[in-house]
Amino acid sequence: MFKLNSREKIQLFFRELFQVLKSIKKNWNTPWIEIPTISFFNNLNVHEINEFIHYFNFLKKEAFNCISINKIEFIIESMAILNYDIKVYSEIIDYHGFELLIKKILCRNGYYVINNFYFSDNSPLKAQNGQKRYEIDIVGLKKDILLIIDAKQWFKRSPSQAISNAANLQYQRGLALIQNPEILNELLSKLLNSFKHKKKKPVKRYGLLKLVPLMVTLEENFMKLNENHVPLVCINRLNSFLNELGITLDKFHYLIFNNFSPKPINY
Repeated sequence: MFKLNSREKIQLFFRELFQVLKSIKKNWNTPWIEIPTISFFNNLNVHEINEFIHYFNFLKKEAFNCISINKIEFIIESMAILNYDIKVYSEIIDYHGFELLIKKILCRNGYYVINNFYFSDNSPLKAQNGQKRYEIDIVGLKKDILLIIDAKQWFKRSPSQAISNAANLQYQRGLALIQNPEILNELLSKLLNSFKHKKKKPVKRYGLLKLVPLMVTLEENFMKLNENHVPLVCINRLNSFLNELGITLDKFHYLIFNNFSPKPINY
């Protein structure tokens, strides 16, 4: 029987798989790989290979002697196995994959999450800035905190003013959402109802909702807050940011919505 008793063996497998994934198109988030092409499996029999595949939730046995690999789950697992900086994984995922990675990290921290939320501004704010329609990359809800996230695969070479301007646009999206209470309540209900099968506890109705505009970037940046106190968080630090949010929230420029009453969910 093949035993997973060697961290070195597991690291070897993860490194090889990472190199294989680098050779595949970035927009393939669950590619199929022929088992014989992975040299790690060469010294294992069929039973041992099947046992090994079953052990990892990012692997699945497929037809034609192939395995499928969930890239996002692989990255999450790799963070505990390899010493790679998480931004290295931008070599195997595209922009959509980067969003899915952020979504996965939020889910693991107990957030209800959806991505690519579109809405039209029906408030007087539309006449002031001329913006009629908005898109929010990722929305996460936990207790009375609503995160609206702009995902940016920017690098250090990005000008600080461009980063700050993008953060200001995210703050504007938050303002527009607050100015459209019907849309915001629909969003909250959509968040909760889309995850009712996950067996999470129902979210209580709060009098106040704290809406936090946020930017998540691929690389570390010297700017932690822009002039509007919108946080800019490197993907490396997202998990710790979420863990500390209850303590650090007052450092950020969040928005208050005082009619937090999503439709109840039937559990």
